Amino acid sequence: MKAGERKNLKAMGDFLFKDYLAKDEPFGVLTRPALEVVMSSLPGSNRIYIVDFQDVHKMNSLLGYIVVNNIIRKCIADFSYKYKGIVVGRVFSGDEIAVLDDSNYAGLMEGFVKICKPHKLGFRWIEANIVLGKSRKYHRDQLNRLSETLRSSRYAKML
Repeated sequence: MKAGERKNLKAMGDFLFKDYLAKDEPFGVLTRPALEVVMSSLPGSNRIYIVDFQDVHKMNSLLGYIVVNNIIRKCIADFSYKYKGIVVGRVFSGDEIAVLDDSNYAGLMEGFVKICKPHKLGFRWIEANIVLGKSRKYHRDQLNRLSETLRSSRYAKML
């Protein structure tokens, strides 16, 4: 690892461990600002998946926020445990997350489908290859663009 890369990783670590806002409590994932820091601190390129959970508002009205958040948190925790090395962060509102996959797992989203299905948690997603290590603004714009593409796309894959 080069000196510049060590400096970036140290800055990322300082941000994540000192900033109490780095973790999104309801889902147990990185907040969007923390996700942007991770994306700008890592070198190379990765696959990214933007995931939009379906019917979360309806589930919240039927089951309550705490129950639904616990279901989503459990699914994400099981997913992160099964697929080591992925980074999960919040993108927008209560029903969108991003999954960074630097290990290029085959069938990653299909694995997430299997984890979520018993909980009747549906979602749709898009996949893209992205370049990491650029500015936070660059990555914020990428997340915005991908999220908008997912919301407007009829080609998104769905559970």
